[in-house]
Amino acid sequence: MKNQVDKKRSDRVFQVGDYVFLKLQPYIQSSVAPRAHHKLLFKYYGPFQVLERIGDVAYRLLLPPGSRIHPVIHVSQLKKALGEQYKVEAELPPASAALAVPVKVLQRRFRQEGHSAVPQGLIQWSGQSEDLATWEDLDELKQRFPRATAWGQAVLQGRGNVSNRSIKSTAKDDTSQVRNDHVNHSSFVADSGPSKRIRRPSTRYAGKEWATCSVK
Repeated sequence: MKNQVDKKRSDRVFQVGDYVFLKLQPYIQSSVAPRAHHKLLFKYYGPFQVLERIGDVAYRLLLPPGSRIHPVIHVSQLKKALGEQYKVEAELPPASAALAVPVKVLQRRFRQEGHSAVPQGLIQWSGQSEDLATWEDLDELKQRFPRATAWGQAVLQGRGNVSNRSIKSTAKDDTSQVRNDHVNHSSFVADSGPSKRIRRPSTRYAGKEWATCSVK
């Protein structure tokens, strides 16, 4: 039972001086941030500064002077506020902007997925700063952007220069192979047509008795 409940829990540790958001219960704890319509209340309020850590699971917060709730809050009701080191884009990029591609791998790590480890990279995207880098799966990202500058020089199957003659010969071989496949497919379709058995008319409906029979 405990293992199932712990799947929805996370370890949260705050330091003195950190700013956190406080989760308040509507209709009950309304003195911190009163609103006219309780149904439309926010879920988190703040941020409020952490003044003291009490025990392992409680913190004392610097609440507004007019609040009528106890300043010692359980850790499950707190969420860390992002500081100035985390930058968030306030506006969406225009639709006409070019597609962002990976330009640099800042860090690397492994993400455990079942019994295998999936390599991930902190990717800096084109047109964005390093502060907006995101963690992405490297194998999946290389399939989407095989020629991105983040992977360095493109890896070739062989060494040396590729001449136009070899390219033309390869294209010619591919064309002949396609023609052969088309001919084989056509012959297969011709052979797999309907049978050539001569169909005889059914005597049940087109017999001689129908032609000589007369209505009395």
